Amino acid sequence: MTSELKDQQTVNHLQQSEPVEQFQWTKQWYPVAVANFIDSSKPHSIQLLGKELVLWQDDDSNWHCWENVCPHRGVPLSEGRIEADGTLSCAYHGWRFSGEGKCVKIPQSSDAETEASNCAHFQACLTVYPTQVAQGLIWVWGESGSQALEESQLQKPRLTPELEENSDNVVKSPWTIRDLPYGWDFFMENVSDPAHVPFSHHGLQGNRYSDDKYYDMIPIRKPSTQEGFSFSVTPVAENLQETVHDFQPPCYMRIASTYQDGSQLILALYAIPTHPG
Repeated sequence: MTSELKDQQTVNHLQQSEPVEQFQWTKQWYPVAVANFIDSSKPHSIQLLGKELVLWQDDDSNWHCWENVCPHRGVPLSEGRIEADGTLSCAYHGWRFSGEGKCVKIPQSSDAETEASNCAHFQACLTVYPTQVAQGLIWVWGESGSQALEESQLQKPRLTPELEENSDNVVKSPWTIRDLPYGWDFFMENVSDPAHVPFSHHGLQGNRYSDDKYYDMIPIRKPSTQEGFSFSVTPVAENLQETVHDFQPPCYMRIASTYQDGSQLILALYAIPTHPG
């Protein structure tokens, strides 16, 4: 038996005896929009994990997220309108849908009884994604269906604790949004890398000619498939006690810099994977 063959058998044995823990990308909450930045008088087209979705608000100020396609002729519902009764109507034939994704009106029906029967048909219903608002962000669950609703209620979004516990002592800056022409992995690698900051962000955070130097990344939390990782950065500026990077999957990187007087500057960075690449 050759050494190469023995090595391969060893690898196969390890793969069989130690199953790799999988991360479920769709069973997660993602912040897809800032609530105050969105015009609530009309529906909006969004992308999440390669899916085309529509986001809109009903007359009770509840946000809803559906698959962006009318079950009748496949027209994007984001081209429709929000009616006075709080339903969303398709722009093509005026089919209307409630916040729960149920069809409530088909104008072309021959009579009320036929309309009620057609509206109740399962093919007239929409694909609905669990949605909530937390810390000013609109969050959408990555899966649809009744089971997805139950699973979403058992998991909390990745929030910033200080905004929940000590909100009176926090000065909150406005959200900033950028659409970047590269993938989720590139962004997460970028914000996990402290060494590039003084060089790439010259004049904003450091000086590329005097602050570009060696950094060490000291583990704080053991890397985990479900909970991510955390590390402190050394050395830090003279006015700082420490800087800690804390990645919480699927999309949250928290960078907390603690100053000598005990105050903190916290960057809450979210990367939303819209579509592959």
